[in-house]
Amino acid sequence: MARTKNINALEADIEKQAKELMVQFYGFTEGTRYLSLLHRSKDGGDQNSEYKRRAAHFVTHSANEYENALVRLLILKAISSTPYRLYASANARDIKKAERAFKRDMLEVDFEAGENKEYFWKRLESKWISALMQPGSRAGSGFMIDVDRVEGGPTDITAPVLTWLAANKIEPLKQYTTPNGWHILTPPFNPTGWDIPNAEIKKDGLILLAA
Repeated sequence: MARTKNINALEADIEKQAKELMVQFYGFTEGTRYLSLLHRSKDGGDQNSEYKRRAAHFVTHSANEYENALVRLLILKAISSTPYRLYASANARDIKKAERAFKRDMLEVDFEAGENKEYFWKRLESKWISALMQPGSRAGSGFMIDVDRVEGGPTDITAPVLTWLAANKIEPLKQYTTPNGWHILTPPFNPTGWDIPNAEIKKDGLILLAA
């Protein structure tokens, strides 16, 4: 009975967490999105293969599907002793563009023999995810600025970034804390003149939903 109560409490807590994330990242859950539970190589995950670092993933096509995927992935994260992080694509994906990329990869491997061809078909779903997540498969084109905290550096690490964006008339869409600093989501912009240290512009980044 106690175990059942604990499980019910966990499910209720995770459903609440998922709803809070849906509110926090409103505007970034519609369309085709990729969500993944990853064990980063920095945290002891496989150094060479994202496939081996990935515990589970979902491709969603609506906000409702996105929330359901959140709940499932958060449950897996909660019951695992591995320090997984939960990520989602900042930009929606374009199925037709991904289809073209996937078919190109499929045609290329069709003329190969041996291990490469066998690997492609054994990892078919992973190959589709790879095509979906190629920069050319974006449906949107928003940027992410990854701002890292530096030991002994300034406390307000976002100030130089926000000042630069304001000077260039770029309105941030969303900003949130990460274990190492901040992520700032913006519309696409011309990065000419960008020289802010410890602030990397990612043109097709991953939103960190849970660390």
